[in-house]
Amino acid sequence: MIFTRRLTATLLFCSWIPVSGMSTEIPACPLGADHPLEVRVNDLLNRMTLEEMASQLVSRSPAIQRLGIPAFIWDNEGKHAFVSCFPVSIGIAATWNPSLSERVASAISDEARATHNNLVKEGKTQRYLCFWAPTINMARDPRWGRINESFGEDPYLTTQLAIPFIRGIQGNDPKYLKAAAGINHYAVYSEERDRHSVDAIVRDERLLRDYYLPQFEACIKQGGAATVGATNNGLNGVPLCANRFMLNNILRQEWGFNGFVFSDSASVEDLYQTRALVPDAATAAAAALGAGCDINTGLSDTYLKYLPEAVRQSLISKNDVVEACRRVMTVRFRLGLFDPPDEVQYSRITDRVIDSSANRQLARDVAAESIVLLKNEGNILPLQTSIIKRILVTGPRADLPELGRKQTGSSSKNVSALEGIRQRGSAAGMEVVYEKESAASVRAASSSDVVLFFTSLMEGEVSDRMNLDLPPRQEKQLLDLIETGTPIVVVFISGGCVTSERWIEHVPAALAAWYPGEEGGNAIADILFGDVNPSGKLPITFYRNREQLLPFDEFDIRKGMTYQYAKAPVQWSFGHGLGYT
Repeated sequence: MIFTRRLTATLLFCSWIPVSGMSTEIPACPLGADHPLEVRVNDLLNRMTLEEMASQLVSRSPAIQRLGIPAFIWDNEGKHAFVSCFPVSIGIAATWNPSLSERVASAISDEARATHNNLVKEGKTQRYLCFWAPTINMARDPRWGRINESFGEDPYLTTQLAIPFIRGIQGNDPKYLKAAAGINHYAVYSEERDRHSVDAIVRDERLLRDYYLPQFEACIKQGGAATVGATNNGLNGVPLCANRFMLNNILRQEWGFNGFVFSDSASVEDLYQTRALVPDAATAAAAALGAGCDINTGLSDTYLKYLPEAVRQSLISKNDVVEACRRVMTVRFRLGLFDPPDEVQYSRITDRVIDSSANRQLARDVAAESIVLLKNEGNILPLQTSIIKRILVTGPRADLPELGRKQTGSSSKNVSALEGIRQRGSAAGMEVVYEKESAASVRAASSSDVVLFFTSLMEGEVSDRMNLDLPPRQEKQLLDLIETGTPIVVVFISGGCVTSERWIEHVPAALAAWYPGEEGGNAIADILFGDVNPSGKLPITFYRNREQLLPFDEFDIRKGMTYQYAKAPVQWSFGHGLGYT
């Protein structure tokens, strides 16, 4: 006999009724939730063809109708936003507050799960339950364009913030994941330029294990991260997506990781294209999967097209494909994707959590706690109504919300610094004027009691900052404002260090506000007007000048980088942060 599928309106899994007429007894859908996880996964794998298994090892996995497997999209960001937009990761790091890290991550995954639940109800492609986050690479060099995605330059601080972030993403259910966290980018990743061809050289294994790997180990052993992302770059001559020593020997055998590994975008293709280490796509697919890279991410479908061919050519065994698919499908079962909604508590999360007032308040609280008071000579801050009557707000992006340089969410309201200061200043009886450009701002400064100058930088993914100074036009405007003699408060809107040696002695106050998210403008006003006492601490070093830096491709920090090994006095050290009391 065979079993045919009986659909019910309330179940996401399949029930079975016997039908006579055929000799096989193979069912056509995943076993129900009353079976052990391992049994369910094995049963499904036993009924999948080689081609079907390969189709599930790409970031946009197609449906397999005959097995009841819906289409699923794996790749999502989730570092600091989904719909609500919180401060970027380096801002979260500046709070030095693990509980805030967990609360932000929990809010992100709540919104994602609610959105996913809606997709299921509407019969659309399932997604938003796996995040390529958190980024836990070391911000070992301030020129790295993605420092804003990291938790800073120290592995211990990163660990203490990343583990609760993973907990917030994945939830606390003993059986099901709310969403799957994907710790990125394994490993020794901190260059954007030529990232598809760059090779990080770290020959000293003690340096590798003491600085570049401990946060990954902790996030697996203590944090229980479900997935790991293999980075684009190479390590000591071997690309990470095909690095058996890193993916198998250390990650799986030594640390006991049992989740799946996903490639960075196009890194499998780099093996035979940019890097030209193997002759063709089939060999590249075999090299990556054989080393332990389970999912081929990005828009390419190298695994989908070429893994079956690699098996036929004996470049890889079918069992290697089976084991990769086992790890991937296990996570899908843990997400509850084949189980009745009533059995998965996270399937009951509704739209009420999306863009909620609670998330907005959390965004404001985190942003305020992330702001670092770097300098405050003469106690010019907080701004006092008895002294300050007219405020000039200026700088290239003071009138725009600063949500980040990559993922920005889609929150319904985003508050700029100008908006937050206007609202708070007006309530205090102060006049707030805004002039964006140089000449007009200089004229306005002459008749103002204080100038609030907001910086802006170009940085982010595929955009390292080889010059850490303010852009020339901004620096000229700032120098012109200094000439007026009006006190200036500089607010750094950036993902990392900005060098200020040429002008910092001439401004009485400076703050690092990072990219503070949807409520950033209100949070900045909270700090400037003293409604909140500054408590942020630097998670990175602010250097005096670029002459203090090593060559960008020097990964041995012991030669003079980070707070541990910097040789000359820096502008502001790791952990620096003032308050009003």
